[in-house]
Amino acid sequence: MDKNFLNIPSYIEDPSYRYKMPKMILKIEGKGNGIKTNIVNMQEVSKALRVPTEYPLKFMGFELGSQIIYKEKGNDVTTIINGAFKEDILQKQLDKFIQKYVLCPKCTYPEFVLRVRQGLVSGKCDSCGERAKCDNAHKFAAYIVKNPPKTKGINKEEEDDKKDKKVAATVPSTTVTKPVKEEKDVNLNIKKLEASDLTLVSEELAKKIQLLTESINSQKQENGEFTETDISQTNIVKEIKDMNIQKGLESQVAHILFQSLFSVNIAHEVQNNAEVLSKTFSKLKIPNPELETIMNISYLLFKTYNEKQDFTPYVPTILKYFYDADLLSEDFLKNYAESKINLSEHYLYDAERIKKFAEAAQPFLDWILNAEEDEDEEGEEEEGEEKKEESQ
Repeated sequence: MDKNFLNIPSYIEDPSYRYKMPKMILKIEGKGNGIKTNIVNMQEVSKALRVPTEYPLKFMGFELGSQIIYKEKGNDVTTIINGAFKEDILQKQLDKFIQKYVLCPKCTYPEFVLRVRQGLVSGKCDSCGERAKCDNAHKFAAYIVKNPPKTKGINKEEEDDKKDKKVAATVPSTTVTKPVKEEKDVNLNIKKLEASDLTLVSEELAKKIQLLTESINSQKQENGEFTETDISQTNIVKEIKDMNIQKGLESQVAHILFQSLFSVNIAHEVQNNAEVLSKTFSKLKIPNPELETIMNISYLLFKTYNEKQDFTPYVPTILKYFYDADLLSEDFLKNYAESKINLSEHYLYDAERIKKFAEAAQPFLDWILNAEEDEDEEGEEEEGEEKKEESQ
């Protein structure tokens, strides 16, 4: 066996195994805080794995928590990962990548061709024909969704299928039933998610939340390192539209968005997420954004993160943050405080939780209700003082 090549993956010891990849050639560059590992032949390794060159590099960056540098200039490709890494460390991570995104889950041969469909990473094996989903829980999956492979394989196959259907549609039909059947088959393939698919305890809802969360976290990642960069609502809108959720389920969409944007540190995240939330609601044409906002706040505090922290004393402060960010208006809050808004038919309604939230929110709601009275009193006092001065 050639010492310059390894089996795919490297832990397979069979010398006659036909799937090979070049050993990574590493070059340590720089020193001190600027030290980095240049994977000189990453392009050749990726070619053997039949994946885009940046995929394994990006995956290793995520796994090792290191920034990566990927640049293309003509035929030259630069693939660098920050830090000094030994070959065995990087090979272990590369094998992990191969296990998740290159090996077929059925026949285990490295013939799995990646694709992105409906916001999920999946693929088809060119060896046994198996179609399967990949590890979409890993944050690298969100990167693939944003940067889908442009290789031949299943994507090409689907493109050819579309062309065939287009050609077939131009051929005159001799019967009435044939085109109707064709249309029915197409509609079955693009079935939209219904309310029954997105109940609060459904696996489908959990998957959508996880998918969008990973995508948002990926947008906050700059080459494998967490940074406080702005989140693009354009990408979020695209992600949500790709979920293929039936029209009329805007409350479910809003819930997925809130669950993905906010963590247990919600109080510290309002300011950063306010603009994204507002613009996303607008783009998706969510009909009652303030209602969705307050219902989701109550759900986050007294359901999602209820076991992690008692938010009861912090509810007024958190509501004030949303109010200051113009996500909740004074008029809406007054109507909410005076029970003029029907909550019982909302997707997230739970009588006990709503009651608990309302009780915790009462100091803030009292402040909202009394704010106008306080202003009137101040105005009357000022007017009285002016008259007093005039009489003197």
